[in-house]
Amino acid sequence: MITIDDAISYSERRAKRLSLIGLVWIVMMLAVASIFGVSVYQFNDTRRELDHLKSTADQLIADLEKTKDELSILKNKGSSQSKQIYALSLQILGSNTLTSEQKEFVKRQAQEAAREQPTPNSLTVQAASELIKGDFQQAFDTYTEAVSLDPQFAEAYAGRANVDLMLNDVGKGYDDLTQALTVDKDLSHRPFLLARRSSALLTLGRIEEAERDAAEASGSDDPTGRGYALNSRGFIKLVKKDWEGAQADFRAAAALLPDQKRFALENIGIIYLVQSKWTEAYDWSLELSKMNDATGGWVWLIEALAAERLGKDQERQAAVQEFMNNVWAPESNVRELSRYLPGDLAQLARSWVLPADK
Repeated sequence: MITIDDAISYSERRAKRLSLIGLVWIVMMLAVASIFGVSVYQFNDTRRELDHLKSTADQLIADLEKTKDELSILKNKGSSQSKQIYALSLQILGSNTLTSEQKEFVKRQAQEAAREQPTPNSLTVQAASELIKGDFQQAFDTYTEAVSLDPQFAEAYAGRANVDLMLNDVGKGYDDLTQALTVDKDLSHRPFLLARRSSALLTLGRIEEAERDAAEASGSDDPTGRGYALNSRGFIKLVKKDWEGAQADFRAAAALLPDQKRFALENIGIIYLVQSKWTEAYDWSLELSKMNDATGGWVWLIEALAAERLGKDQERQAAVQEFMNNVWAPESNVRELSRYLPGDLAQLARSWVLPADK
């Protein structure tokens, strides 16, 4: 027989078990709810990431399609004429700015052009190859022959301007660039030609004219053309001792020229040299020399000059050797660099590369 005390004791034990079960059930439900909530959040977050990735992928596909269309003329085995047109367009950029791949491309097209009957096109491509090989006088003569066949052929004038500048005849380079601008009907070439003529005008001391050319070119809708223009404008500001403005233009140019960053950024080292900031110039040149970028080349002479002033003789010798080994047409390059350096530094740099200047 169950007593009242037994019944009460049993009821209390059952109530405790039910409470414990209820507590466990609540914990389980909270855990399930938390897992579900996290899953919903992760799903939404994942969906947002997928949407972003899809948008990025769509843009990349569009860019790739555009690039494929633009380069199809170069990949087509039957597009020798189109390849030649591309090689001709490189005359507009200037020989110092071409990548090693572009130079090799020009050389290959010159070999094909040599098999053709001489035309302004074929002669200009051959002259470009001669220029790249360092045969400046032959290149000048071949460009001149192309001009004689077609006095309205802008690419030949632009190419011959490259030779003029390599031969240190800046006045003639200005004349050829002006003629190229006069006869060229392709407006997309204009910012590049203006940027190059701006540099020639600056060397000739015609600063206001140089500023006008750079200003017009910097308004280009083409990012690359605008990058070249800003780089030229940076040199104008450097000559005018506007250090901050020059550095800002060089950095802006580098941002617009992702494949030629060092071409623009190395010029900041010149600013440090002009200001006698030897440590900054040295550190800056070391940083840039590590870049996976084959453009430019002054970086090693900037390093050498800074090392000389810091008493780092071995480092100076190594940097000069790097310059001689890696830079196309080192004699012309050091002459151009020396135009922006103080007299003592200019003479020092020239003495390392041009023994006759010692």
